Amino acid sequence: MKKKSKSFYAQQTAQSRVKAEIITKHFTSRAKIISGAGATKIVYIDLWAGRGR
Repeated sequence: MKKKSKSFYAQQTAQSRVKAEIITKHFTSRAKIISGAGATKIVYIDLWAGRGR
């Protein structure tokens, strides 16, 4: 696989921005519930991540 240049990450697309907002909103509330249940670690795996440009 070809290594991505730093310019790939320099600008966020509108789709990525919306995705990040949704994840941030929901992850925060879910993390409180999960940590309240005794979890000491939380891992987020983005199963919808693409290969990039």
